[in-house]
Amino acid sequence: MTVTLKRPTEGIGARLVKSWMVNLAGRLEAPMPLDFKEQAALHKAETEIYASHKDLVKAMEPEKPMKAIDSWEHAGLLVSAAPLTWVVLAPSGVHGVHHLTVETEGTAARQILARLVHGASGPGIHAAYSEEAEIAGEVRDLAGSQTAEAGVTSSQAVYVPNVDEKHREDMLRAEPEMMKRTAAAQGQYAIRFRVDRSYRKVTVSWLELAGYSRPSGRYQAERALGQSTLPNPRVQAPGAAPLTARTKLPALQSGAYRVRLEGEDSEGVTARIDERTYWFDGKTFEER
Repeated sequence: MTVTLKRPTEGIGARLVKSWMVNLAGRLEAPMPLDFKEQAALHKAETEIYASHKDLVKAMEPEKPMKAIDSWEHAGLLVSAAPLTWVVLAPSGVHGVHHLTVETEGTAARQILARLVHGASGPGIHAAYSEEAEIAGEVRDLAGSQTAEAGVTSSQAVYVPNVDEKHREDMLRAEPEMMKRTAAAQGQYAIRFRVDRSYRKVTVSWLELAGYSRPSGRYQAERALGQSTLPNPRVQAPGAAPLTARTKLPALQSGAYRVRLEGEDSEGVTARIDERTYWFDGKTFEER
């Protein structure tokens, strides 16, 4: 039986796991005493990436042992028992970027990471986000950090004011530069995408999926919300960041939305490049 401790401990976790193993061995009438062996730590590689868990699954399709696991904690999780490997995708930063971590036995972590980055960088939609929601999150984080700093710097003073974090958020929003950014971001929803050929223009269409069921993926009807065009998108060099297409839409409520990306070539022929379905919780878009 192999047990992996993901996080370093002071020995408490290791002793607890060993007691579980002894208990299990006793129930199975295994030969005693057990011989515990500590193996080398897993090799780790990580990077920032514009991709969803479906992009990672597609990139790892040739690797049969890898299995996608639904996880409430991570944006994406792929695991393998032999060799022991896990791939974790977690939200990080703004504009839809994710943090990708690969941990595995042996020395193949960097090779797996490179394969994932290459496989997930093809043409299509790679992220969706609300500019307004991201600015609101930035204000909350900044207000929280300022409140914490105020508590530390004033801890030696005779009088420590009770600074309301909400009040700090209001002050930050009232700053001229922040007001300008907030006004420009209002109703703006964006996608990050890549193309692998030249187009006269690309069109981004947003649709609302009414009556969407998250377990089954079924919906009752779709309603067009709006679209935008980007003329002459450039083909990205390998490793370059994706392009951005912004669309002005009415305020989106929590629910399911479909984003369609189409390209028109020099002869006026339009073809679909990609289409993604997202669940929006009011702050972030999660691909379904």
